[in-house]
Amino acid sequence: MSQIEILAENIKLARLLGVQPDELTYLKALDAGQLRSLRLRLTNSLFDETGASFRRVVTASKLLPNGMVALIGEKVFGAMLCARISGLMPPNRAYEIALKLPDAFLAKVSVELDPRSAREVIARMPADRVTAIAAILVERRDYVTMGRFVDYLSRDTIRQVMESIDDDTAILRTAFFVENKTALNDLVRLMPVERIRRLVILAGDERHDLWTEAVGLMSHVNDDWKRRIGDLAAEQDESVLSGLAHAAQRLRLWDSVLPIVGCMSESSQRKLAGLPVLASREVLDRVIAAADANGLWAAMLPLVGYMGADVRRTAAQVFEHLPQDTLQRLIAAAGALQLWPALIGILGDMDQAEQRNVVRLIGEQDEAVLMQLLEAVDRAGLWAAVLPLISLMGPEARKTAARVVPGLPPQVLQQLMDTANQLALWPTLLGILSNLPDTEQRQVAQLISAQPMPLLRGLLEAIHASGLWAELLQLLRHFDDAQLRRLAALLEGRDEQRHALFVAAQQQGPGLNARLADVLGTPAPP
Repeated sequence: MSQIEILAENIKLARLLGVQPDELTYLKALDAGQLRSLRLRLTNSLFDETGASFRRVVTASKLLPNGMVALIGEKVFGAMLCARISGLMPPNRAYEIALKLPDAFLAKVSVELDPRSAREVIARMPADRVTAIAAILVERRDYVTMGRFVDYLSRDTIRQVMESIDDDTAILRTAFFVENKTALNDLVRLMPVERIRRLVILAGDERHDLWTEAVGLMSHVNDDWKRRIGDLAAEQDESVLSGLAHAAQRLRLWDSVLPIVGCMSESSQRKLAGLPVLASREVLDRVIAAADANGLWAAMLPLVGYMGADVRRTAAQVFEHLPQDTLQRLIAAAGALQLWPALIGILGDMDQAEQRNVVRLIGEQDEAVLMQLLEAVDRAGLWAAVLPLISLMGPEARKTAARVVPGLPPQVLQQLMDTANQLALWPTLLGILSNLPDTEQRQVAQLISAQPMPLLRGLLEAIHASGLWAELLQLLRHFDDAQLRRLAALLEGRDEQRHALFVAAQQQGPGLNARLADVLGTPAPP
């Protein structure tokens, strides 16, 4: 559970125990679920301790009319005893007695009441009475009590209560303490869009310090509402989104904020990514740590992709210092969530040593993952960024990549070769192809042989410059005579290249050398 939930549970537990939240620091090792469990057990214990005595009072009260019981409860017993007794009475009688009590006293009773013990009575209370009691609690700023009752009131009653409350601060603070967080979807649905906008603007006003409550609300609604509210925040002055980011950093709320960001529209995410606050190394450290600890890479990786070049480089520096196990989780998430383009963008800003490390980890993935990676690269048009990275793979990883390449559709292989030619990356591509098994080499060789002459000329020039004739010869073995004659045409007048080709062929054995001599003619000395 998030830091937001821990904070809310800590406040509610302190309220039950009659202490200040900062007096519960000895419980800081507990998560929100454990704190909630402890609070409920303590609540049950408080009621169970005096259950027998209260049942005797309830039995005795049967002898008195409801009006008299109400009067005695208000004037003699007080709010706490009445709260304990109400849960033990038959619901019909408890309801009738409650109607005879004044709103101010019922407000005091609600503070002491465990709503679970009186759910039927609460559900039957007239909306106007609930509204009056809520007004008293708002005046007293008792948002904890208000939040506890949301689960037990009808949606019509809640709508009437919210419409009667002009104070938007009260709405946000009450929502923060709602027990059943799924009820927040209904709460938001009951509000007009203009009021939701007011709540967002209010949260962005630093004078009120309400981002904790606002994030608590936004993080517990469904994804559709996260997007709608998040986009409303992005539509406001830049200070609103900036305030959200500063609050997430100051209060360590990135674990709650990132899921909201992940649901925002792309334009809103881009606006957030461009904020100066996200350019801070310290902020990026926390954001990335939250993404890893909470499995939120789906929200984090695209955000980095939308950052400006300088900020992205800062983010890449943070990624460079991540431990191996974190990098492995990052790579696994990129595969599972189809986020390869975002990860490749980050890789491009890392220094070469760390690029090599991450590429090595990628190369250790199974063939299905690598196939998925290459297909994603092709869809995003990222061959220019990826081919240099492949050159950083170790021998075993290149062999794995080579096994994947023949499985790519022909149009993808074509794009791969076009990119290698345009960016002079043939050495990298040949390094992969040289690891292909014989059958797959034949398939790729046929595709290369059918390429336009300018592309083949670029291939030959790259091979000559890099001394990769041996790698080319592995492919030429699969050329027929007509295909070799096309190659011969390209070597006309290029005696140095022809000679280098024949020297490499002689080193590999007489068979291929004889074929080359027959088709290309014996080269003149260089």
